[in-house]
Amino acid sequence: KPSKLITIEQVRGLAKHFDGVRALDGVDFDVPAGQCVALIGPNGAGKSTCFACLAGQHVPTAGGVRWQGQSLLGKPPAERLRLGVARTFQVAQTFEALTVLQNIQLVLRDAAPLAWGDRLDHRQPQRALRLTEQADLKAQAHTTVADLPYGAKKRLELAMALAGLPETAAEQHPSLLLLDEPAAGLALSERADMMA
Repeated sequence: KPSKLITIEQVRGLAKHFDGVRALDGVDFDVPAGQCVALIGPNGAGKSTCFACLAGQHVPTAGGVRWQGQSLLGKPPAERLRLGVARTFQVAQTFEALTVLQNIQLVLRDAAPLAWGDRLDHRQPQRALRLTEQADLKAQAHTTVADLPYGAKKRLELAMALAGLPETAAEQHPSLLLLDEPAAGLALSERADMMA
């Protein structure tokens, strides 16, 4: 029985200009449910700028971005994350002074807000540990991030992006995970691990 293919992400006429530089100019694409889509091009082609417009770090000069039937324009990154849109960056964005587990615990979706006297280590430890396992970081769960090799930091950043997404069934809350050069700077074996 063929499955119904639903377009969950639509980008139409997306443009981003920085003074006289047209980083993006008329970008159109769809991302169907369950699909892995690559955005490729040479350095300076605007790939990261496109991701920043999708995730809310940049305001597009023109165009539209629709997710689950609604426009994302005007919504800040935190609201887009609540709607299921998460991203990673070209250079891993982690909290170097914290442990791997604490990095994940800090960004967990649906966790109670941290108060002054709270211990980060007590914030959904089982769920955070599951994410370390998923990112193949269980052995480094209590390692300070500053002491990790770069490949492990990239996997941690992926786990952090996943931690911000809904934990419920994908059919009810589909997610869009934007991976900005997830394998950049990684050795061949690390690239294979990242893709797995």
